[in-house]
Amino acid sequence: MHQDILPPRSKPYFPMILANGSDVVLVDYSGSMQCHSGHLHLEQHQGALCGWQKTTHREKGRHMFSVAFFPYRIMRPDNDVYEIGWFDQRFDPRTATLVTEVRSKILHLRFTTFLADGQPLYAERIEVLWIDPEAQPKIALLAQQMADPRVAQVSFGRGDAAQVVGEYTLSEIEGSLRVAVVARRQAVHDGTQSHTGYLEVRDLKPGDVIDRFVTMQDTSHTEQPENACATAIENALAKGFEKLHEEHSEAWQSYQATTEVTLPDPEWDYSYRLGLYLMRASQHPSGYAVHGTYNVLWGGGSCCSADFIFFTRGWASANQKASVQALADYYESGAGPMAREYARQIGRPGLNYPWFFNIFGRDLFFDDAVSARAAGIQKGNIASMATEIYDIYRFFGDTDDLRKRLPVIKDMLDFLLAEIIVQEGDRWSTGSLIGSDENVERVNDIGHLLKLIRAMRDYQEGCRALGLPEDERYAAAIKGLSVTMQENYRDGVLYPWKGATEVLTTNVMCYAENMPEGINAKSIWASHRSDSGEWGLSADNAGRDPNMVWPWLEASTAVAFSTIDPKLSYRRLKNALRFTDMHGFFVEKIRPDGFWINIGYSTPHACFVWAVNSLLATDNGKRLTIAAGLPSAWQDYSFAGIHTPSGYAVSLDVQGGRVKRLVITNTRPETRQIRLRLLSPGHADARNEMLTLGPGENVLF
Repeated sequence: MHQDILPPRSKPYFPMILANGSDVVLVDYSGSMQCHSGHLHLEQHQGALCGWQKTTHREKGRHMFSVAFFPYRIMRPDNDVYEIGWFDQRFDPRTATLVTEVRSKILHLRFTTFLADGQPLYAERIEVLWIDPEAQPKIALLAQQMADPRVAQVSFGRGDAAQVVGEYTLSEIEGSLRVAVVARRQAVHDGTQSHTGYLEVRDLKPGDVIDRFVTMQDTSHTEQPENACATAIENALAKGFEKLHEEHSEAWQSYQATTEVTLPDPEWDYSYRLGLYLMRASQHPSGYAVHGTYNVLWGGGSCCSADFIFFTRGWASANQKASVQALADYYESGAGPMAREYARQIGRPGLNYPWFFNIFGRDLFFDDAVSARAAGIQKGNIASMATEIYDIYRFFGDTDDLRKRLPVIKDMLDFLLAEIIVQEGDRWSTGSLIGSDENVERVNDIGHLLKLIRAMRDYQEGCRALGLPEDERYAAAIKGLSVTMQENYRDGVLYPWKGATEVLTTNVMCYAENMPEGINAKSIWASHRSDSGEWGLSADNAGRDPNMVWPWLEASTAVAFSTIDPKLSYRRLKNALRFTDMHGFFVEKIRPDGFWINIGYSTPHACFVWAVNSLLATDNGKRLTIAAGLPSAWQDYSFAGIHTPSGYAVSLDVQGGRVKRLVITNTRPETRQIRLRLLSPGHADARNEMLTLGPGENVLF
């Protein structure tokens, strides 16, 4: 464990999320998937059932379900059951490992828990730290059906020695499970029945070690789930817990090491690494990602690609190129065939992606594109997807990747030109569409309009970078839509749609989505004033949507101000960190009654990573801002390969408050000029000057 990045302890507790992109396991304060004492009350976690969850990767539906859970039970020989009374729990995002110490009246235990990287295998080590010798405690390791049999059906049976087997159904999915328990000293007693798997270890003594391995696989993983489960457990038993944990840790450490950022504040450093963990934990091997890996406390397992701008920008700015490419590949080959079919269903060219969709690209709300169109839901997700795909070139300057992606971007834009643009003479608009915040229909909603203009500009810029002919239709559309967008401005402030009377949160989002240049600073300040509340940024939207605080908005505002007022960016992120649980998971928002909504929602975490990277280094096309908002108390920090929206990669090393090394890499093939703003004014090494940067590395210090 990395003892230097421990999360705070004086915060609310919610069950811990362990995820690997394919599966999700919720672990409670007992260190396992519940301490099954018969007296445990789950309502403090909103009824969250801590167990192995199957997500909408598998089926048409928005929610995840706990198919089965695998608790443990502490008992005396007379089978009297004891509950956990004290716990201490720490999660290491660098190795994706959870360590928990628990105490009951008769037994103290330490649990080391992880969900294996890249495979459906849950591993758990239980170490006996202390026993009451008079009590002669024993521990039972269980496997049980989830709470609602209408959703899933699970049955259990005896397997090989010290193993439980089972099978389950979830909608059209058929699956198998297997549990193995290894005790180094004692025999394992099997009391399994059809409704409960039951493996018991008796005669416990201090120093005893018990390992448990669980796998659940179904026809979304493999054609032969039963054989796959048997093989997974055989391999786990052959390798043993230590080797499995070593391989798992190395994989996660390799991912985290791709982002070379060291922050001097332990809370910032931990939350940053936790955000990177949750982003990867939310991405399926196919590239598909989800917003919520927490079921009851969030919708769970759904993908709204408009929000993945935070993932792509977080990953890209953090030098995690492979993750952005995987998501782009999924858009093209994973969801692309279904999107092409949805476009065909309504007689349109190109690619028509649903608002929310699953791993197969299937709409999670509607049976077909005709029904979806009738409902009028247009969140601007397709234009967002186009900009997300272009981010690979925007941040990294990868022309080979750009050449591969441009046809997909074009198919997205061709659909949007045909479907949402209205041309009446010389006047262009996005027509009357449901607002990007799921409000009422309105004309020229900037959540659609600016995204579409940005995506078309990206395409044209990409063609120029590759020496390809630009599309005259896009040039005409950009010009026409840019003219009518001026109708949304009054006194230099951008309003959210034609005829709007109030400035909303959307201005912050529009700046972030349209980087590097964003929108004008006056509009950003107007949005910031409209959302400031007693606890912080509230997304109050002039009283329409009152909340005490919205940490996601704190982070996106930090991005928007990163080149305007970077010290404000720092204050916004510092305030957001107040609203995390004991493990550092952000709440999406807090209602006026103090109720926490959507704990563990991955979008605020991705946005936090992007915002921290923007605080370290970002640009607006004309000015490159590096570490200008960091507090003077941060005397020792470093980062390498932080990428900015114009394709600069920045590496900075500060020791004792002085710059030891600064390298700016120009990822474009041409020499470029940009103004450097290094550190805050008054700092001994501060600079504010024009730079001429040739292709490749440019060493300034």
